[in-house]
Amino acid sequence: MASRLSPLGIVVKWIVVPISLAAIGYFLVGPRVESKVPQGVKDKVREVANGQEAPAEEPNAEEDKPARQFTEPEVDVTVTALNTRENRPKKKRRKRRKPPAETTAPSGPIEPAGPPPGNGGEPPPPDGL
Repeated sequence: MASRLSPLGIVVKWIVVPISLAAIGYFLVGPRVESKVPQGVKDKVREVANGQEAPAEEPNAEEDKPARQFTEPEVDVTVTALNTRENRPKKKRRKRRKPPAETTAPSGPIEPAGPPPGNGGEPPPPDGL
């Protein structure tokens, strides 16, 4: 069973840990991400941040075409159903056998039980005296 955190533990869990992770991301990961951005994008971001509008670019027909011309590959796609519940073979359910009756009724009349044999109906003698 989980134990409850003290107030200091709650502060550490919900404030100190997220702030430390954010600082690590800002100072260690952030500079590496900025170095991967192309120079043209950096200039546009700076212009927008400074409030300057970026000039409208005219589309260039030469840049839109790919450098190499090639034929498209032939692709043949087939779709099959997944092994869902409806498609699985149904399992046969086994019925549980009922346990056989432990005793059977006697075929003849029941005789009453008499006194135990050997003592003649007398009570047993007292023990230890």
